[in-house]
This record gives sequence, C-alpha cells and structure tokens, in this order.
Amino acid sequence: MSKERFIALADIHSVTDYSNVSSVRHANSAADEMRVIIQEAALSGAEAIDSLLELLSHPTAGSWVAYSALDIAPLTEFQKARCLSVVRKRAALAGIEGLGAQTWLKDHGFSV
Repeated sequence: MSKERFIALADIHSVTDYSNVSSVRHANSAADEMRVIIQEAALSGAEAIDSLLELLSHPTAGSWVAYSALDIAPLTEFQKARCLSVVRKRAALAGIEGLGAQTWLKDHGFSV
C-alpha cells in the first residue's frame, strides 16, 4: 500500500473534466483504485488503516480517505470519529461540496 499512490489517484480525480468522457473514465478508474487501496488496508488491519488515516489532512486525498474508510473499512471508534470530523468539516462548506457531504452524512445515518 502506498500513500503516495493514493495521493496521486486523488489528484487525478480532482482535475476531472466532466465534459470529457475520457477524463471521467480516468477519474472513475482512479476512484476504483483508491477504494481497492482502502479495502486492502482494511484486510491488513488497524495499523494499515491508521497509516492511511495520516492522509486525512491532505487537501485532495483526505476526503477520499475519510469517505472510503467509513464506507469500506471496519474502524475503531477513534478512527471513525477522525473520518467523520473530515466529512462534517466538508458539510459546513458552502456550495456543492458542502451539500454533498451533508447528503452523505444523512444517507449514512450520521448527524450533520
């Protein structure tokens, strides 16, 4: 598992041109690979997840780690709280990012 690879994939996704089919496909592939990295970390145990959670403050990878870990990985209560903190901070933002985070929280049974 490579944190550098995860960051590179998040960076790919962050520059998606949604008007370009090729760009969207590339971004979707990056998102799929990020989820695989989270799944592999989950199978490897809490230390591997903790290693990825070090990316929570990263400007592009942090939110991907938070959402994906909450969706995929069995987390300790502390790990879960750290990830939820990132999502809730995004929910407080104005615009589409904030609305998306609010919707995700509600859909997953968490308070905003």
